[in-house]
Amino acid sequence: KKPELMQKERSRFMEGALKNGVPREKAEEIFNLMEKFAGYGFNKSHSAAYAMIAYQTAYMKAHHPVAFMAALISGDMGNTDKIYKYIKECSEMEIGVLPPDINDSDVTFSVKGNSLRFGLAAIKNVGETAVEGIVKERTAKGPFKSLYDFCRRVDPHRVNRKTIESLIKAGAFDSTGRERHVLIGTLDKAMEEASRRNKAGRKGQVSLFEIGGKNAAPPVPEHYPELPSLDPKELLEMEKDALGFYITSHPMEMYEEQARQVTDLTLERVHSIKDGTEVVVCGMVTRKKELSTKRKERMAILQLEDTTSSVEVVVFPSLFKDVELSLTIVDEPFAVRGRVDSDSVVDGASKVLAEEMVPLSDAVGKLHYQVLPSSVGFVVDMDRLKGNGDLVVRLFDMVTLCRGKVPFRLVFERRGDYRAVVEAIDQFWVDPGLLEKEFNMAVEQEGEAFAGVRIVKGS
Repeated sequence: KKPELMQKERSRFMEGALKNGVPREKAEEIFNLMEKFAGYGFNKSHSAAYAMIAYQTAYMKAHHPVAFMAALISGDMGNTDKIYKYIKECSEMEIGVLPPDINDSDVTFSVKGNSLRFGLAAIKNVGETAVEGIVKERTAKGPFKSLYDFCRRVDPHRVNRKTIESLIKAGAFDSTGRERHVLIGTLDKAMEEASRRNKAGRKGQVSLFEIGGKNAAPPVPEHYPELPSLDPKELLEMEKDALGFYITSHPMEMYEEQARQVTDLTLERVHSIKDGTEVVVCGMVTRKKELSTKRKERMAILQLEDTTSSVEVVVFPSLFKDVELSLTIVDEPFAVRGRVDSDSVVDGASKVLAEEMVPLSDAVGKLHYQVLPSSVGFVVDMDRLKGNGDLVVRLFDMVTLCRGKVPFRLVFERRGDYRAVVEAIDQFWVDPGLLEKEFNMAVEQEGEAFAGVRIVKGS
């Protein structure tokens, strides 16, 4: 269509140019230049603009990482998935993320030394207007001493009960010294007491203390119910409810040893694995969406989450019948065997098409799978490599004979000095069983030649 459109524009341009007294030859020359430019000019200018932005952001991330990440997360505070992703990146960059705090957090994420303080407006049901009112009051009259003090001082038209409950669940009141479930149990009483004081103030009622020259009424005794401490899981669920993800810890942490008996593949690595690869993964089901097929059969799409990332798991009708009852168990981690689907997804987030799914506690005995490592590699001792220049070539030949679906890496190390890792592109991924067999055969036949090499599996 592009040539046709340009030809149409040519006719209009020539007609207008001739009307304005431009010689035909000159008009043709001008339009030919514009036509040539249209073929590449936009792309080049676009590329230049993006290259400049890429350079600027890379510079900021390298030289001002904490401020950069604060700005990056603050720009996506309405997107829970992106916040979670960026917080994970902060962890990899060794930037701490401090939980929200009514006495320290701002509207957006803020820099606190080498850490970020969670922005209050990123909490569910807590809007920017409410946070602006909280920060303004705190700046004018000092930190909030307690839940009662907070309820007395904030504007109830800006900060309602749902907002305060979300702040409590997210841990924003932890610095006041009371447990979250105790504060939630006190919230109605604190709000009622604040409401009474506000009404009395509007009616102009004056206390004996104010008549006697005092500036304020005496503090009202603060009552908090005595409740047993919550289970750590319940605290984490509160946090998840308010933030959309876990920030202080993750329920899967207590199952990591059990999960390692089933697989060493984390959910984060699933997104870089070839389409169609069979995998075994473990995690908590944090979201479930039931669907009906054209045949009116029930199936589900699950969000599986571990301490590294999350992945969508598609459970088709035949399997859903078997696992439906298990999925009703709260806080139950699962092991899933399935195949990676990376062709029909966007943003590089692969899915797992489940073929088998069992509670993690039953996985070792019941799940029918062959555990595939998340990666396989040769580690080469550089001191032993001297005088054996053909070794790397021979290892490469071995890899080409053992093509498969598991990522391959070549590691060069000099112990106590350095370690260099070369990640192979997916055309050189391997079958770990076959590679190990070939390597062992080579060692048996020419042991000394391979003395400085060993196979390692896993991340």
